[in-house]
Amino acid sequence: MEMYSRSVTTLNAMLSRDAALKKQKDTMMDWILVGRPWEEKHKVCQNRSVEGIGDWVFRTNEFKAWQDDASRILLCDGAGTAVD
Repeated sequence: MEMYSRSVTTLNAMLSRDAALKKQKDTMMDWILVGRPWEEKHKVCQNRSVEGIGDWVFRTNEFKAWQDDASRILLCDGAGTAVD
């Protein structure tokens, strides 16, 4: 009986965790896909940014070489966009 009780407790914990993850995913997808256009969402995120964060990338040799390349294309991994 104790083994059954532990199994039920474990199953309930797993279901609760899965429900919490689904709720978090749904909340994120709603924020991304529903409501304001992406431009407004970009402005919201931009207003939350910390000045100077990421500036190091502009000082790397790789970025400088890319910047000097006439046929430069910047692929942002995960962003799904290319910027010329």
